Amino acid sequence: MAAKDSPLPKTHVSHVEDAGASPKESIVDIESKSHINTGLQDRANIDLDSPEARSLEPISTLYFFEYLDRGNVANAKLFGLSKGRNTPSGGVGPENQGLSASQREVVIMIFYVGLILFQVPGCIGYRIFSPSKWIAFGVCFWCITSMLQDVARNYSSLLVCRILLGAFEGLFGTGIVYYLSLWYHRTELGVRVFWYLGPTAIAGAFGGLIAYGVGHIDSKTPQWKWLFLIEALPGFGLGLFCLYWLPDRPMKNSRFQGRFQDVAVARYQREAIDKTGPIQRKHVVWAITDWRLYMQAMIYVPTGALLSSISGFLPTIVSELGYKSSAKANLMTGNNL
Repeated sequence: MAAKDSPLPKTHVSHVEDAGASPKESIVDIESKSHINTGLQDRANIDLDSPEARSLEPISTLYFFEYLDRGNVANAKLFGLSKGRNTPSGGVGPENQGLSASQREVVIMIFYVGLILFQVPGCIGYRIFSPSKWIAFGVCFWCITSMLQDVARNYSSLLVCRILLGAFEGLFGTGIVYYLSLWYHRTELGVRVFWYLGPTAIAGAFGGLIAYGVGHIDSKTPQWKWLFLIEALPGFGLGLFCLYWLPDRPMKNSRFQGRFQDVAVARYQREAIDKTGPIQRKHVVWAITDWRLYMQAMIYVPTGALLSSISGFLPTIVSELGYKSSAKANLMTGNNL
């Protein structure tokens, strides 16, 4: 492991003339004075603990709640969501009839229509608005939409909620990699993206456990409504918290002070990310006329279908194995970790 005070080659660094540093003070000087050691000093890299707590950990938690709200419709189906609205379950089906198998499939898959259509606007929003406000906007409104499923009275209203849920999740999740690139070097970004996407592996397991607990609620309110409410409220609260916690950009509202701010600015100025100036109309035109965008969408649609087949249909498959209790069947879906 490299020594803490080992000299660094000057050819790998540039100079910083703001953020409290002297005109000739190099990145190496700022980083060494900050007393932050990551074992990467041979390349003049610093792994700040503060960005981990300020940005990576909150958005990883948000993505965990996003995946819960995305897939809980399958757990809610076992609690009577797809049954008739005049039945004791108070579902969204017509009168005493439940939704057909094809209608249930549409309810699950139509989420990806909103998700794909709003991915490009989501990336643009991160460039135009403050990231903390944009993230809070997407998170709070997807949680509100998830809770609005409780008042869905028919099949059409449920479809609208599912499309909007995908749209707001698209506004949040698509630009996260760009947001992380403001704080981490490209050599560090891969690990951070891994930790951002990591919660998807455990969200399915926790979704089944939460549904199992909800299945033991004894109330006049249908259990599937409790499920949407319980899984959406924490995300809504965390989304509001992001307004006051998440940093925006190193050069503006970084929420860091002292040497942490100096280091954040120094690291930011070493990368070419986000240095093309404000977004212009021609940039939007270039994006929407690029054939690669539509090729990516064509690839993502079947990929989304494969991913949703697990979270979307596993509870129903498990329940058909002979579990008479909906709560027990949902618990068994937690084993897909």
